[in-house]
Amino acid sequence: VKTMGNKTSTSEGDKDPDDTLRTPTLTSSTPIVPHQANSESNNGSNKSNSSNINRSQKKSYYSMIKQSYQALVNAIIRPPRCSYELSQLGPNSFNFCGKLFERNDFQLQNPRGLKFECSMWQPISKDRQNAVIPCVIYMHGNSSSRLEALSTLSLVLSLGSSLFSFDFSGSGKSEGKYVSLGAYEKDDLQCVVEYLRASGKTSTIALWGRSMGAATALLHGERDPSIAGMVLDSAFASLMQLAEEMVEKGRKQGMFAPGILVSIVMKFVRSSVQNTADFDIRKLAPIDQADKCFIPALFVAAEDDHFVSMTHSKMIHEVYGGDKNIIIVEGDHNSPRPRFFYDSVGNFLINILQIPEDWVLSEGQNYIRKLPWTYKINSASMRLNSRSIGNSSKVNSPHPVGTTEQQMLQHQPPVASQHSRNNSNITEADMAAILDTYRQKGMSVEEMVSLSLMFGGEELDDMLRESYLAAALAERDANASNTNSNANSNQSSSYNIHNSNNESEIQMQQDVHAKLFDFMSGGGGRGEGGGGR
Repeated sequence: VKTMGNKTSTSEGDKDPDDTLRTPTLTSSTPIVPHQANSESNNGSNKSNSSNINRSQKKSYYSMIKQSYQALVNAIIRPPRCSYELSQLGPNSFNFCGKLFERNDFQLQNPRGLKFECSMWQPISKDRQNAVIPCVIYMHGNSSSRLEALSTLSLVLSLGSSLFSFDFSGSGKSEGKYVSLGAYEKDDLQCVVEYLRASGKTSTIALWGRSMGAATALLHGERDPSIAGMVLDSAFASLMQLAEEMVEKGRKQGMFAPGILVSIVMKFVRSSVQNTADFDIRKLAPIDQADKCFIPALFVAAEDDHFVSMTHSKMIHEVYGGDKNIIIVEGDHNSPRPRFFYDSVGNFLINILQIPEDWVLSEGQNYIRKLPWTYKINSASMRLNSRSIGNSSKVNSPHPVGTTEQQMLQHQPPVASQHSRNNSNITEADMAAILDTYRQKGMSVEEMVSLSLMFGGEELDDMLRESYLAAALAERDANASNTNSNANSNQSSSYNIHNSNNESEIQMQQDVHAKLFDFMSGGGGRGEGGGGR
């Protein structure tokens, strides 16, 4: 820019494209010429302004293309990350079917040096059926997290197995900037398998994956034939096929997506993903490994899955090399699976993990699709004799459960004599110590009541046992009433967690659809006329 007196000269190459959109500033030295007096000059100026505006519009168009393209790439390798609190994983310890279970949270490190967050649920040492027990590794879908595993927890624990789940690197609370839809996630899985085998506490191992997790299981299974079996829910056959199906679906909805443009876009995306996240989307095809995998597999697909259609599962199932079966369920990609699905998976896991029949907690069947810590105290879990159960209806004293733990410890049954309490080997101090131990483990009051009764056994004062039982039954009835009144709200609190966990995944699915067509239409989304070209 050259300044000469009050005049400024700007070369064409240095011209700010935004200058054409600014209102000129008039100063005292700027001559004001009537419009009629300089029409020829004004016409020239109009042409120049029109040319500048066209260049500005072109710049805006290309900016829109660039932004839409980057959004498309991010929809693949950096979808919305599932955010949650550790408290949503439930208590660190809980009573389920008369046994104590605990959850341990820790980190593992993958070959790329990224730490990923893990959780393992298993019975405490004294309640294990054996020192070495089977384990099911659950793997979540894209834009999801280990919270997904909660929907499987009651089933797996009731089989006498442990459950391991984790956030893939790049997902949930784990380290990592990008996801790779199985390409690197299979290395996370390899770390988990090696950890379990090195622990000396795990016998047979099964994999249970959904969507990206199912694809990861397939990619790992081909290189690890020692895996006992796999449950594969909504795996995609290949990423390129998935993209092509999205385009075809968009065309049917009136989106503008000519075939040659789709091909060009996918080449660009492939190159960008490879440069950014270091994996080849064209080679991401679990179906290519399916004929070389001989692990027993149970495939699952949803009839109304419009994100990963059931065609993918059927295609993989058809070429799969090992023993196989396929289940088609109602619902879509994110729907909670029906009860018969869990029954089928339970039978499958018992067979492939070689679980003895007497390990299975039959009472746990009532809690499938529910959270195990919602397990309620009943007479069978309290080890009470038939006389005390029969007399429990005679106890009219108020029970402290539902108020405070201190009130529970201070509670004195109205007709229990000091003599009868003195004859018991279980003192109030003993009871307080027991309850305090398990309160520190995060147990609820009703779970501690159940434990105090089990530890007390036949030596516990009869009237005290009857009092506890009466309160437990009253609470059970109250909970049953509340459950019935809320039956229309998804039958189980696990569903609320499932739906919450899927918010980011649903957003990811919508983003992939939207960004793909946003880019190919220059940000416009639909072609003019909506003709589905």
